[in-house]
Amino acid sequence: NVGDQSYVYQEAQNTIAQFGQKMLDLAQDSLTRRDLQGALDIVNKIPPIAKLQREAEDFEVIANAQAKAWSGTVADLEAAIAQIQKVEIGRPLYAKAQTLLGRWQSEKGDIAQIEKARQLAQSGNPKDLQAAISQASLVKRKNSPAT
Repeated sequence: NVGDQSYVYQEAQNTIAQFGQKMLDLAQDSLTRRDLQGALDIVNKIPPIAKLQREAEDFEVIANAQAKAWSGTVADLEAAIAQIQKVEIGRPLYAKAQTLLGRWQSEKGDIAQIEKARQLAQSGNPKDLQAAISQASLVKRKNSPAT
């Protein structure tokens, strides 16, 4: 235990913060691999002394929202959107939450268009199939879904 009067105290505090940030990075890597439980396990092991509690809290909210969005259904995207909106302005990961929010709102619209195209195509007649193709082509190419 390094006392706050020690000449290495500040260096120790910086090192602890760096290790905490590395743990957050590892948690994000797990989440990127769609390993929600692994990500949450890592983030929950960040010690309070790292002074990253707010980041860890935001990460948990975002991670749970991302897991909901992985299925790509409108209902799950709506649940993810509701969850991500819990990250309020002024929070450490607010910008990341807003980026995901915008992406999911866009994806929700795209999924609705695809569903409409599927419904049009169900009859199998050429006119409806052409309308379905037109409807589906309205969906623009984007980055990977629900990340």
